[in-house]
Amino acid sequence: MKKELQLHDLLYVNEHLTCYHYMSEIGTGFIYDELKAGEVFPLRNLPCNHLLLFLEGSCTLSYNQFIGHHFGAGEMVLLPGAAEFQGTVNEDLKLLYMSFKVPMNGCDKLLLQNLQPHCTRIQYNFRPLPLRYPLNTFAEQLSYCLRNGINCAHFHELKHKELFFYIRGFYSKEEIAELFYPIIGQSFDFRKFVVDNYRKVRTLHELIELSNMSRNSFMRRFKTEFGITAKQWMLKQTCQRMAYAFTQPEATVKEVMSELGFDSPSNFNRFCKANFQCSPSELLRRYRENPEWFTTPQKQEKSQ
Repeated sequence: MKKELQLHDLLYVNEHLTCYHYMSEIGTGFIYDELKAGEVFPLRNLPCNHLLLFLEGSCTLSYNQFIGHHFGAGEMVLLPGAAEFQGTVNEDLKLLYMSFKVPMNGCDKLLLQNLQPHCTRIQYNFRPLPLRYPLNTFAEQLSYCLRNGINCAHFHELKHKELFFYIRGFYSKEEIAELFYPIIGQSFDFRKFVVDNYRKVRTLHELIELSNMSRNSFMRRFKTEFGITAKQWMLKQTCQRMAYAFTQPEATVKEVMSELGFDSPSNFNRFCKANFQCSPSELLRRYRENPEWFTTPQKQEKSQ
């Protein structure tokens, strides 16, 4: 006779709560969440990367120039650290998300670094991957443990490594490259430095000084890591932030100019005409009419 699966509450709760390794606040690790239709995503620690695993329901997410993409149960997608992000819930949503800066396992770092050649053949468009068995079962089990209060730092570390094992074992290199496309590179430490600090400075010169590297060394390493020059990359980030800002319902030209650090309307106007071939007010109008409209800067190559 087949027995029904018995679900139990966590035992010895106080022992877990008083353990030195118990995580009262999640910096990097897993979080299970349930959101009602119409709610806004409450993602925290956005400087980190977020791997979102959707268990039930559906939502609409936007980051940088990728506006209004729809995701649902049985899918997963990556939100890269430092992205301009917003999301709303369409149908009551249950999801699991992993916040991380770099893979914990050296093998996983090496895997992503070695996938860089695959990225040259990918037209990245913020598409999801399916939650394929056994990853879907892993997500359900982990969600159950988190709901019942298992929140040890060691537990999060083990599950982080286990998740990457399933991805490496049951997804093709092409699929993995597309999922992690925004963070794939040759040096996680250098890439992390750039992503963590480029908004803290006003110029490329300030970013180079902050790196404690010579200008020539910084430029060579940047081109190797990102595939384009540092100037081109910084320009693209500004344009993507501008695209995101102009899609906000309450956005005004003056507010966007201030948010992006332009010191005068004339400089802002020159920047928009040089890189979008239109004035700021025309750019705002185009985004209001079509949020998915996006023009990349001229003379700019594809980047991560």
